[in-house]
Amino acid sequence: MNCLQVCEVFGPTIQGEGLQIGQPTMFVRFQGCDSRCSWCDSPYSWSIDQGFSATPKELLTHIKNLNANIKRVTLTGGNPLIQNTALMDEFITLLKTQGYSIALETQGTLYNDWVTACDKIAVSPKPNTYNQENLDKFSTLHSVFFKVVIFGQPDIKLAEELLRKYPNTPLVLQVGNIIGADTPQTLMQKYSKLVEETLNNQALQQVTAILPQLHVLAYGNKRGI
Repeated sequence: MNCLQVCEVFGPTIQGEGLQIGQPTMFVRFQGCDSRCSWCDSPYSWSIDQGFSATPKELLTHIKNLNANIKRVTLTGGNPLIQNTALMDEFITLLKTQGYSIALETQGTLYNDWVTACDKIAVSPKPNTYNQENLDKFSTLHSVFFKVVIFGQPDIKLAEELLRKYPNTPLVLQVGNIIGADTPQTLMQKYSKLVEETLNNQALQQVTAILPQLHVLAYGNKRGI
């Protein structure tokens, strides 16, 4: 049986990042990642030995069993775009027929036509996995915004480059979160510093938003929130 590889399904919780920050949502975190950044805040999603397999219909049922009232679902990972294309297309269609609004979170390293059915797409390129061709494709979609997680100067330079190349695509800057080191208090200190540095950087003053990870401020670094 062809199945999607799922790390975890959780919610209801809030969307803690990007232009939908604060909105109640359900989350589907898929297994596997083609980037595997050393600073990732969900490295447990990389392994295909964890989690479970599910058909699109089974996955929809799993979401409904957790909460049948919230009609927003966020697809994240890992990288959802490494999943089977036909199965993802089927899953997206099922969600749409059930009235769900779909948000997608991806690094932008891969592209597939099923993303065009998503209502909001957060593309978070990394300096070490920059894919110009696919970013060009994503930038043509009205549902897309770019998000750069700021840990240091390479990320700042990437944000500046995105603003130059894609002035019509919204850009969000987000504070980098180091698992095992950062707390809500240290993240707020880093957030204040990022706001100040951004506002003093002429190349970044057209960013759409400068944001923390709201869910971490609310709950700390925990899975399933």
